[in-house]
Amino acid sequence: MPRGAVNVPVDIEGVCITPGDVLVGDEDGAVVVPRSQVEDIITTTQAAMEEEVDKWWDRRGQSLGAVQKLADAGYRIF
Repeated sequence: MPRGAVNVPVDIEGVCITPGDVLVGDEDGAVVVPRSQVEDIITTTQAAMEEEVDKWWDRRGQSLGAVQKLADAGYRIF
């Protein structure tokens, strides 16, 4: 393959990355999402994020209730 080629598969440490694949990374590592799976991954991720929001709203009152119990017990809340 000539140097500087564009839109060609590349191999990095034994992982083949092809044009259209999505790479996602952070300080913990990276993942390659094949182009054929991107839509499914987005749908699954959005559903998981919505579930987390719902869980947060469900727990919100519990957290405030715990703070109120501390205040009722004489703790000073800042």
